[in-house]
This record gives sequence, structure tokens and C-alpha cells, in this order.
Amino acid sequence: MSDSTSSWTVAQQRERHYYETRAASHGDHQQVYAEFHAPFWRGILERLTELEFHDGGYYLDVGCGPNPIVAFIDKGTRIGVDPLMPFYRENFVFPPDLEVHEGTIEELSPVPDGSADVIFSMNNIDHIKDLGSAVKTLRRKIKEDGHLVISVNIVKSAWAAGLSKVVDIYKVVDPTHTYHFHSPQEVADQISDHFEMVRYENIDALAEEMAELKKSKDTEATSMKGRVRDSLKFLKNDMLLREDLFLLLFKPKPGT
Repeated sequence: MSDSTSSWTVAQQRERHYYETRAASHGDHQQVYAEFHAPFWRGILERLTELEFHDGGYYLDVGCGPNPIVAFIDKGTRIGVDPLMPFYRENFVFPPDLEVHEGTIEELSPVPDGSADVIFSMNNIDHIKDLGSAVKTLRRKIKEDGHLVISVNIVKSAWAAGLSKVVDIYKVVDPTHTYHFHSPQEVADQISDHFEMVRYENIDALAEEMAELKKSKDTEATSMKGRVRDSLKFLKNDMLLREDLFLLLFKPKPGT
């Protein structure tokens, strides 16, 4: 795995390009983009039966992109933080009662220490610059009785996992991500100084449902460019890396 500044910069450039394409492909791109993700985010929230949302709660989505999961929570203070937020503000419309800020997961300066009841890191933790620094910051921002929710792609390919111990193959086959994990337990081990895992589950079927909905509504998906993009994604995710999406729930370790 790689956590260098240069790798993160490249990943951010690719992330911005992806959303530039999304924004350009629809005249009503925010409405369409929200439709893509609404069943997915709501499906995840329904699975998190351990969590209770209330009017006085503080709910934070780090690396939130243009459509944060906290937009689908109807209670409390909801915050989205992303390093590309100026671009997202310019190209997408956020709900008026959602507070959004520019920032990285390593800093989260707009968020008061010890304030968050729930922190969501959705498809984000494998895109960041410095995992060790990020985990310390997340622990500092969360309440003692809070929860951390992570969704992340898990590489199931034994070939990729073995080869990555010898050479950083991910720089070639998957430069969009700065970190790669090979099991839910590996994620837990990486953040175990400050968080302990409550449970995890495979939610790849939920992600596939969203992808099918997206394909049915995305006009670019039927273009030659869209078909090439989908073919390359299938080759990387399903053939080379054999990734599945997992949902992991953590609670902070007392006294850390």
C-alpha cells in the first residue's frame, strides 16, 4: 500500500475527473446523481441497527463527495467534509440544511473535538494521504460513546495480495486508491490503537443494485466511452483484484 503525497495528489485528480464527467453528463446532474445513491445510502443506514439518530446528534461524513450519506439522516446536525468541496459546491447542489466544509480527514479542523456521535467514512479510507494521522483525528473528534462507520473495498485476490508484499502493483492496476486492504480484519488492525470493531458485513449486493440503477439512468453509460470505462472497471475490480464492498462498524477505545 502507498500513502505518499504524490499518490494522494494523483488520486484526487482522478476523483475530480470522475465527478467532472458525472456533472457534465446531465443537465440536472444533482437530482440524477442523488437518485443513483439514495437507495444505497438508505440501505446502509437500515443495516446499522446499532445506531440511533436524534435531534441533538452530530453526524459527520468525511470525504463525503457531492452526495453525503448524512443527507439521508433527518435529525441532528449533519456535516460533510471533503478536500474537493469547492469543486463540488460549484458543480452540485447540496441540501440547504446540510453543512459542508473543505478539509481532509487528517485534519477536520471545522469539526470540534469530541463532538461527533457518528462519523461516516464511506469509500474514503482507502483514498486518504496518511491513515495513521487520520485515525488519530477521527478518535479526537468522536464522542466516547460514538461510532465510526466505514465502507471500503476489500481485495480478495490472493495473487494481488501476495504480489503486493513484493512490489507495489497497485500503483499500476489501481492508482486511484492510496491504500488497499485484503480483509475486514486488516482494516480493524490498522486502526486498532484507537478503535475496536463491533462487526462487519459484505454489502456488495447493495453496491451492485446501485450500479444497475446508475447504468439505467446514466446516459453516458451507453456511449462508447461509457462502455470502455465499464469494461476497464470490470477488468480491474472483478478480474484482477476481485473486490467486494464491506461495511464495518467500530466504537472508540476508552482512554485513547
